[in-house]
Amino acid sequence: MTNTVRLLGCCCAMFCTLTADGQSADSTHQLARAADLKWTPSFMGCEHANVSGDPSAEGKPFVLRIRCPDGAKVPPHWHPTDENITVLEGTFMIGTGDAFDSSNLRPMDAGSFIFMPRTMRHFA
Repeated sequence: MTNTVRLLGCCCAMFCTLTADGQSADSTHQLARAADLKWTPSFMGCEHANVSGDPSAEGKPFVLRIRCPDGAKVPPHWHPTDENITVLEGTFMIGTGDAFDSSNLRPMDAGSFIFMPRTMRHFA
């Protein structure tokens, strides 16, 4: 595969709501095969696929996969909820602040995890 970066991101706190017996409050078993994901053009030449949940449902957890071409730049922005990112493939460069500063980018390789608290300004 090329240098495409693939991410598993969640713009809401990525946690399970558990009942007293430790079971998920939502009893629907869900599987997502990579080959079955529906990729949609997104931002800055990237694509996203919804893995779980509804990103438009306020306050509800969801999971997206995002893949970007090598060299794609995501300008400074923030989210109203916590964001959790797991790098699945390639290297994801991320920095914090209100202005894009390439000297502030930190490389995160496959297997890396990033937690970005709500309203924290960041770029990639």
